[in-house]
Amino acid sequence: MDIENWENLQGQQVLIRKNGKLVRNGLVEEVAPGGDALWIENYGADLRQLFLKEEGYSVELSPPLKGM
Repeated sequence: MDIENWENLQGQQVLIRKNGKLVRNGLVEEVAPGGDALWIENYGADLRQLFLKEEGYSVELSPPLKGM
């Protein structure tokens, strides 16, 4: 389920989609004031990346890992 309000996502594990296709998953490092953009922190070879709502990205919480 897509999250409309991104303002409170800092520190959450999320899935980033565009046109329904998964483009990135990761930990939200920072959210812009107003919640119209967020940064996913770097992990391994994946660099820190900015995602903007106006570019058509959607966000949903990542499901918990089984057995955790």
